[in-house]
Amino acid sequence: MYSHLMKSMSSDLILTPDARNHSLYKDAFKRSSLWWPQFAMNVYAQDFDIEPSKICVTSCGEDRGPTTRYMREKLGESFVNKRVWESHEEHAKFLSSGQIVFQESTHKEITRRIMEGAALGRLALADRLPRGTFYEDLFVEGEEIIWYDSKEDAIEKARYYLDNPQECKRIGDNARVLENARLLWIL
Repeated sequence: MYSHLMKSMSSDLILTPDARNHSLYKDAFKRSSLWWPQFAMNVYAQDFDIEPSKICVTSCGEDRGPTTRYMREKLGESFVNKRVWESHEEHAKFLSSGQIVFQESTHKEITRRIMEGAALGRLALADRLPRGTFYEDLFVEGEEIIWYDSKEDAIEKARYYLDNPQECKRIGDNARVLENARLLWIL
């Protein structure tokens, strides 16, 4: 959200997956902005032929927040949290390595991690967002995404889906179909 405000002031066009940011950029700062929920690039929509291991992955970094730290504490080696900077392809391969792509947003916003997980056909486990993000227009809870409401809820859901890989795959596949349809619509 506000962390990209300075970049937005020197941009000709801003694409954002969060409807609130779009309104902020467009109305408050008079910038050219599009609400662009399909935020995963084409590299994420390809099949890397990686069999996901029984882990939950995120690339949000070490200090994202208390739920990320709690997940790492409770899941141990089944939770991998690292940044991957080499390339978009390496980042996508890392996210594909797990059954679950985890997101703890900084500002309760729709982030690209959710879209990347969907495009890769992985279950996205993300913190529940406020209605103003229009997440309800993008995903059906329990069918295309799993929202959590607390750190305890996050760990319970992560463990459930890691222990039920067929259900985890079903939701990831549903999200991938949704994301690919969105990709075709944008193109």
